[in-house]
Amino acid sequence: DRKDNEAQHATWHLTMLLDIGEFGEALTKCKLNSEDLQLDIYTSSEALKIRVLEFLPLLKKRLDSLGLNIISSQCQLGGVRCGFSQ
Repeated sequence: DRKDNEAQHATWHLTMLLDIGEFGEALTKCKLNSEDLQLDIYTSSEALKIRVLEFLPLLKKRLDSLGLNIISSQCQLGGVRCGFSQ
């Protein structure tokens, strides 16, 4: 029972650095605890930030349909390389 309880309260951290071609790079950081998701996206260019903000509502709707509760989400310019250690 204890292991089941710990598994239910586990927190997952996912960090992805995505190359978006001519738009630049996006660093995506997610924190998932049960069904609650925190999503932070950092972009290397203003054009990519605008594009991400256009599609963020669609992504949130899709994640919601999968049973995930988006408790916070943000997209901001900068912080791509300093937030990812290779």
